[in-house]
Amino acid sequence: MLTKVDLDSISKVVSKKVREEIEAEGRNIRDELRSDIISSRMSIRGEIGDLADRIKNVEIRLNSVDTNVTKGFNKLDKRFTDLFNFLDKDVMADRKRITKIEQHLNFPKN
Repeated sequence: MLTKVDLDSISKVVSKKVREEIEAEGRNIRDELRSDIISSRMSIRGEIGDLADRIKNVEIRLNSVDTNVTKGFNKLDKRFTDLFNFLDKDVMADRKRITKIEQHLNFPKN
């Protein structure tokens, strides 16, 4: 039969062995996680680099579109300005003619 001292000795040996196994598994898991984290970081950095390149391309396209839109608006603005100037001159000429006609026909001024 086993004595209390024998059981304590066996318990110490088993505890020590279990602790060693747990520590070894902990180290293995930590090392695996570390390598997974490193590879994930590298993958994420690559994806971020790709996204940065795509964003730069989009910015270049937007600048091109902005330039084209600005040029288009400037052309339209000039056309409208020319049109309004023409219409203003036409209206002013018509007003002068109407005033002369009213004066010739002796219409009262409003």
